Amino acid sequence: MSKDDRDDFSLFDAELGQLAQAQAVLGDPASSPEVLRNELSSLATGYRRLFREIQRLIKVSDRKEEELNRLNRELAALSAKLEHQATHDALTGVLNKGAITRYLIEQVGGEGYGLILFDIDRFKLVNDRYGHPAGDAILRGVAERILGGLQDGMTFGRFGGEEFAIVLPSQALDRLCVEADRLREVIAAEPFFSDCGFIPVTISLGVALAAPGEPFSAVYSRTDAALYRAKQGGRNRVEAAA
Repeated sequence: MSKDDRDDFSLFDAELGQLAQAQAVLGDPASSPEVLRNELSSLATGYRRLFREIQRLIKVSDRKEEELNRLNRELAALSAKLEHQATHDALTGVLNKGAITRYLIEQVGGEGYGLILFDIDRFKLVNDRYGHPAGDAILRGVAERILGGLQDGMTFGRFGGEEFAIVLPSQALDRLCVEADRLREVIAAEPFFSDCGFIPVTISLGVALAAPGEPFSAVYSRTDAALYRAKQGGRNRVEAAA
């Protein structure tokens, strides 16, 4: 308890002490009528002071409760901000690799799921030709366009560099390939705008269907191999894992 809090309650205790003394006098049968009248008057005055003191303490308590609620709101907002920073990519705003990996391991659990890995074709050339600010603009634009093209149940994140991942509910492999090709077309449909003008962008994608209970590392390895084949096969295409 702070010094101010102790001072608040010491005033309250003093008032109670005076009232107790007055009540003791009133209870003494040897007290004269004049003394009793004086003590009754003192007792009434003391009760009024005590009532005012109680009202003051209630107001103090309300202010402290408001302050505590404000601090709790600020703490909750800070906690949410830190949680978002820990789970989201700072550049694009989508989930980061750690968050999407934990989602696969903890939330998907033993259920089967589809995984799409893609990266931006010849992204190094974009950085070399137009500069890193243009490259960052492309990364943000690709993430935004993919987010706009996601369907219900899909989870999207950036694995780092120009590589991204999409998790889908378990379904037939050919259906996963159709979804991947749809997203490929979303990116290739029109160029992206940057300070250097419009830049055409394509992506290559690898797709795999995870078997129930298959370790994420094994699913990722198969999907990454399919992505490599897509890039080796000419880029701007989809390849399915064996």
